[in-house]
Amino acid sequence: RRRRRRRDRNTKKHKKEKTMSAKTVKSPATMHLRGVAKNVRVLPLVYFSILDHFARKEPSQRRVIGTLLGRVNGLSIEITDCFAVPHSMSDTEVSIEVEHHKKMKELRAAVYPNEFVVGWYSTGTLIDVKSKLIHSMYEGEVDTPVHLLVNTLVENGSINVQAFIANEFGVQGGNTGQVFTPVQCENFIPEEEAVALSKLNECLLDEDGCVACGSDFEEVTNATTKLLGLIDNALEYVKKVNTGEIEGDENIGRYLADTIATSPKTDVNAMSQDLLMVTYLANLTHAQVVFQKKMEEAL
Repeated sequence: RRRRRRRDRNTKKHKKEKTMSAKTVKSPATMHLRGVAKNVRVLPLVYFSILDHFARKEPSQRRVIGTLLGRVNGLSIEITDCFAVPHSMSDTEVSIEVEHHKKMKELRAAVYPNEFVVGWYSTGTLIDVKSKLIHSMYEGEVDTPVHLLVNTLVENGSINVQAFIANEFGVQGGNTGQVFTPVQCENFIPEEEAVALSKLNECLLDEDGCVACGSDFEEVTNATTKLLGLIDNALEYVKKVNTGEIEGDENIGRYLADTIATSPKTDVNAMSQDLLMVTYLANLTHAQVVFQKKMEEAL
């Protein structure tokens, strides 16, 4: 009887644990941000979309909001795209068109299956109680949604962009709340988009506002010239710091050290041996082909 009771208890306990685990497990679309170091990288296309959304808003609207799409790359979150979410806001409440958000999310998932919802964006300068209400909606889809706050006012020739995540605080067993903690936010520009942005900057400096694209050789020459100029500036800065003309900056020093550390280290001897091996194999292949042709002619 005791053994049967123990078996029944273990069976019930196993079923209960299995049921609890089935309830807490989430789909991959809501688990992709778990355990990731919050380093946010944003594509320039996202900024253009947000500013375009803000420029087209109704005069009565104070700010605009939308959904951020992206993916996890190593220890960082890459925000690659976004779409607007219609909403209405009063002094006491916020109304969001959830059906529009779900429909747009499904359409984007059909076209870009590797991009997921990673958070939401808003224009303005402050985070208020209404931001918490909007953030709670995205917490139902993502474990740790990212909030991107874009200040549309141009200050010192640039716009201020900040990224936040919400962390809970309070006494265990008592009242708890949430605080928005800023995280590192940086621009993420692929090589092909960097070339396009550089051309756009040249158009701004040109009188006619139009710059022709050169040949591949000209583009490589310009890029090499620009790289050599940057290296000369870095060498000049290091020289002045060593001679005591200027005071060194720790951040610049770390950045230069990291840049030098990422450069590939090549072994000349190993490269020469590989070149000799490739040359030997090519000559051997050529000799075999010639020998095969002679044998065919003889037969």
